[in-house]
Order: sequence, then structure tokens, then C-alpha cells
Amino acid sequence: MDMRGSNPGGPDGTKREEEANRSSRSNMQSAERTMDKTSEQAQKTGEQMQHKAEQFTSKARETIGAAEERAGEMAKSTLETQKDNLADRLSTIAKTLHQVSDRMRQEQQGTVAGYVNQAANQLERFSGTMRERSVDDMLSDVEQYARKQPEVFIGGAFFLGLIAARFLKSSGQAAQSRRMESQSRQRGYGI
Repeated sequence: MDMRGSNPGGPDGTKREEEANRSSRSNMQSAERTMDKTSEQAQKTGEQMQHKAEQFTSKARETIGAAEERAGEMAKSTLETQKDNLADRLSTIAKTLHQVSDRMRQEQQGTVAGYVNQAANQLERFSGTMRERSVDDMLSDVEQYARKQPEVFIGGAFFLGLIAARFLKSSGQAAQSRRMESQSRQRGYGI
């Protein structure tokens, strides 16, 4: 039996060992290069994803900002329209009060007619001021008043809240009454 090829200490065994070591080192270097490339690609992909996320966030903020701005402009426009409508109504009430004042004078009720005329003049001035001033100016005035007279402002807000609650309550009761009446008619009970 020939044992030359299987002798680990012989010249063929050393060569094979060296080749195996070289091959192993080469495979390890290749694996390290592959890992380095994979790591670099993962890092680039992470950076790209972060950049895309930043772009998305930036665009989302811009879109939200634009939407908020449009909503604010629409709200201001609506408030301006409502303010002008209120000024027109106050002007109409003032004209009616002037007419009432004139009739009272004709009926010899001069003292009361004077008070009614003063109220009409105040409404006309207030109506004119509302037309001339912007909603922003009026809100600024309310803020300043609230800072100078917080107790009066809070009391007024409380009073307006009570009035609004009373109005909503009576509106709800009236609506409920109409619904019940309608249901009764549909059932044939008649009221």
C-alpha cells in the first residue's frame, strides 16, 4: 500500500494544506468584500430612505400649511361677509328706529322720541364702524379689551353663553314638538 498521498507531514500534504489555507483566506476575503459591499449598500439604502422620509415629511408639512392657510382665508372671508350682513341689519334697524322716533314726535312723545333717536344714531355709528373695520381689527380690539377688563369680558362671555344655551334649548324643544306633532299626524291622531 502506498501511503505517500495520505501522509499529512509529507510534501503533498503540506501543499494541500497551503492550498486549503490560501483557498480559505481567499474565501474569507471574498466574504469580507461581499459583506463590505452589502454593508455599503445597506447604508446607502438607509440614507436614501431617510432622505425620502424627510422629503415626504417636508411635503406633508407644506400641504398642511397650505390647507391651514386656505381654511383661515375662507373663515376670514365668511366672517367678513357675516360682519357686513350684520352691519346692514343694524343699519336697517337704525332707519326703523328713526321712523319710530319721527312718529313719536308727531304723537307728542318728544322725550321718548329723543331716546329712540339717540339709540338709532348709536346703531348707525356702530354699523358704520363695522363696515369700515376688518375682522382682524375687531378681533384685536376684543383681545385688548379682554386684557384690560378681564372680569367684564368673562362676565359678558358667560352672559352670552347663557343666552346661547337658552336659545339652543328652546330651539331643541320646538323642533322636538314639531317632530312629535308630525308623528301624531302620521299615525292619524291629529292634534
